[in-house]
Amino acid sequence: GCYHLAVVLRRLTSILPALFAFTCAIELPARASTTEQCIAASERGQDVRDRGRFSAALAEFYACASATCPEILRAECARWAAETEERIPTLILGVRDPAGQDIISIRALLDGAPLASRLDGRAFRIDPGEHVIRVEAPGMTPVEQTVLVREQEKGRRLDILMSRLPE
Repeated sequence: GCYHLAVVLRRLTSILPALFAFTCAIELPARASTTEQCIAASERGQDVRDRGRFSAALAEFYACASATCPEILRAECARWAAETEERIPTLILGVRDPAGQDIISIRALLDGAPLASRLDGRAFRIDPGEHVIRVEAPGMTPVEQTVLVREQEKGRRLDILMSRLPE
C-alpha cells in the first residue's frame, strides 16, 4: 500500500538520485523541495490523518503534491488531499448580541488557540472531535461552549447569543 510506495521511492532515490532531482526557482515554505522531504511529508500526512488530525494532514499532503515532488508521489498525495478534504468538518460561527444583532468583531478561541478576530460568514475547518469554543466581544460576557464535531459534517452552524456585562 502507501507504506510500500514510500519504501520503493526511497530505494529509487538511493539508486537513481538524478531521476528525482527537481528544483524550483522560488521555494514556498509549505512545499517539499527534495524527494526525501516529499516522502517524509507523505508519511507524516498519512500518520496524522489516521489520528483524525485532518488539518495537519492536508498541509502535508499539499506539500508532497507540489511540483517539486516525484510524479507518482504527487498523484497519491493529491488523491489523499482530496479524500481528506471530503472528511474534514466545517463549522460556521454566528455571534449575536441580546437584541439579536450580529457581532462581527469578536475574539474566538478553539481549544484555547485563536480561531478568529472577525466573523465574515465563512466556515472554519475543524478537526473532528470534542472542542471548546470561547467567544469574547467588547462589553459582553464571554461564552464557552463544548461541541462535538463529526467527520464529514459540513457547514454546521454554531449560533452564540451573548449577554451584556453586568454594570
